[in-house]
Amino acid sequence: MNTQGSFFFHNTRRRPCGRSQIIDGAEVYDIQMQTPEQVAYTLNCDVDHVYHHIQDGNLDGRDIGRASAKRATYRITRASVLEFLARRKEGAL
Repeated sequence: MNTQGSFFFHNTRRRPCGRSQIIDGAEVYDIQMQTPEQVAYTLNCDVDHVYHHIQDGNLDGRDIGRASAKRATYRITRASVLEFLARRKEGAL
């Protein structure tokens, strides 16, 4: 396999913008409404995994997008992320 001149982007997640703090070993952003990308970075998972947690009711995501959009434009509250981390730490998830 010739890899010269090609780029590999697997496992290269950029840190989203914004101030954050470490809570229970996870980097939680200080902003009140977070994007799924920020939550995925916090949970160290894929963005699709965050969408599944929203659809399952584990994360409280608010759709702020248009009704005609193919995919919902979610924002997740900081409190919901902290609750999720607490439940995960207790083993409830």
